[in-house]
Amino acid sequence: MTEQLFHKTAAQLDARNMKERLAALVKLRGLEQRGAISPATPKIGPALPSYDHVHTNASYGNAAPGVFSVARMVWAAHEARAFSILSVEHESVAHMDEAIQAATIVNRGMEQPLRLALAVEFKAPIALNDAVSKKFSDSILKAWGQGEAAWVVAVGARRTPELERLVRRFQEAKRVRSEQQLEKLNKHLKLKRPLKLSDILTSEGNVTDRQLTLAVARAELGDVDEKTLARRGSEVRRMLNPGGPAYAPFPPGLPTYQKLVGQLARWGTLPTFTAQLREQTLEEFLPTLKSWGMAALDTAGIEPYEPNAARDIATFVRLAEQHKLAFFGGSDYRGVGTGWQEHAAWMDHPLIRASIERVAHRF
Repeated sequence: MTEQLFHKTAAQLDARNMKERLAALVKLRGLEQRGAISPATPKIGPALPSYDHVHTNASYGNAAPGVFSVARMVWAAHEARAFSILSVEHESVAHMDEAIQAATIVNRGMEQPLRLALAVEFKAPIALNDAVSKKFSDSILKAWGQGEAAWVVAVGARRTPELERLVRRFQEAKRVRSEQQLEKLNKHLKLKRPLKLSDILTSEGNVTDRQLTLAVARAELGDVDEKTLARRGSEVRRMLNPGGPAYAPFPPGLPTYQKLVGQLARWGTLPTFTAQLREQTLEEFLPTLKSWGMAALDTAGIEPYEPNAARDIATFVRLAEQHKLAFFGGSDYRGVGTGWQEHAAWMDHPLIRASIERVAHRF
């Protein structure tokens, strides 16, 4: 009976209603405290080597296989007895309240509580108003094929009216842009059943590039295995790049990348640069990034299959220490086949733990 209750409760962690998801957490924690959940009990998961910089369906919706609810990811971190969870979403605050309540539930009675840090990841257009900014844009283009914009993660974010307004601005712009991209993809790929943006949006009205392109890939291929879907989604994603058949410019009115970084710093977050640049190129631009307000580095973007992954991460650690920056690193989990699935030594780096402690939510 207890085993049946366990599996039934675990399934409720991905219920559509947040109240049901949190109620499932309360039940699971109760079972655990009564000894009904032992170390031998199968993990609900996903089982990751680190729960720092993980994404959920708060910003990815249900398009990406293996992307789960905030409540489930918090439980997964708790059952693994992880040091922390850094919950990151793309231009969204939909994860914040659930993450705080979920962490509060799993931490009850724990001698070593799970540290919770919250973050919002933005992609903003780069202002090309000086030679350094132009060179920065060109370097991003060379590395990623899309140099008109760059990412910044506001680590240590708190849900405030100012942040909510900023998120809404970005979400509105994304919907405009995604509508144009989707129209072009429908025509270019000659989809038999053209997709509508309303079919893809999250309940918050958000959309990400990955969410969009995976939905297109699924509409194109039908019922295929997850690896095939992910591979085709990546191919469709490249069609959104400048010069691609589904490219659409950023709508006017968004804050530039440079201004956004400074604004996030003034709000008390740690604006964080992910692995969009590597080695000497990153080192060259780091003084400029710091002058704009960048306060941390994150290994997100360095994938485990990259041949130079260890070397690139070592460079990130060195530059963070040298420039007295905060440093974050984790799985960058965003669904099946993504991020780090195996433990790596750098995941336990003291600078990561110190940086998490610096921004962790205080219960």
